[in-house]
Amino acid sequence: MTVDGFGKWQIVVRPTAAGGPAIAHDSKVKVHFTFADGSAGDRVPAWATRVTQDLGQSPDYDARFWNPPPSGRHTFRHPRPVKAMQRVAERGGLKIYEAHVGIATPEGRVGTYKEFERDMLPRIKELGYNTIQMCALPPTFASPPQVGSDCPSKPFWQLTLPPPPGHERWPGWPSWSTPTTPRSATR
Repeated sequence: MTVDGFGKWQIVVRPTAAGGPAIAHDSKVKVHFTFADGSAGDRVPAWATRVTQDLGQSPDYDARFWNPPPSGRHTFRHPRPVKAMQRVAERGGLKIYEAHVGIATPEGRVGTYKEFERDMLPRIKELGYNTIQMCALPPTFASPPQVGSDCPSKPFWQLTLPPPPGHERWPGWPSWSTPTTPRSATR
């Protein structure tokens, strides 16, 4: 292995004499190091594109060399949206804001989508972001304060469950004493 000027280690594995890959598709790959103190250990390569775990053998993860034959590769049906990509590049590229709607309020309670729209979107735009990534909301009340009564991934009946331990810590936590009626039933 060789190391470049930035501390990145690399190795070039040449093809076989027949021209095929020296490492078979989906082979397990790890890097074995001997450290300065004389100890040794295996590591998953930092640029691994596929990693698996076989708990029957070990709790460790294994990198998998992913190089399927042409018949096993995905074939795109449509060309890349070149014009759209050019427009984004002309505007300075993507500046992505990671949005957590339920915790985007300074009041120490679960926020709503309307509050996010009213209070946060203008601030996000003012900061120069041009793209918003709406983070997934968990489908259970096990991890407050990220979940609100307006959580789209939560079935309406979940509000009728008993509260989780420690729910008293979250002011404005939804009331659990009365069952919730689904919106479609009230229209």
